[in-house]
Amino acid sequence: MVPAVALGAVTSAAALILCTARAGAAPLTVTFGVREFAFVLFRKYGIAVEIISMQLLFALVGALYLGRRR
Repeated sequence: MVPAVALGAVTSAAALILCTARAGAAPLTVTFGVREFAFVLFRKYGIAVEIISMQLLFALVGALYLGRRR
């Protein structure tokens, strides 16, 4: 029970610090369209997107394999 309470306290403190730090910051007014997002995602980070998609596919196949009835 002690590790769970410690983890909860650390998580709560981190969330509190994050919320208070962002409260004083000026809001961003930059618009970022879908076309620009797609360009950055697939041109600059194309290999990373492909690797993550393969990991998700492997996780799905593994979950289906482990969850099947025998």
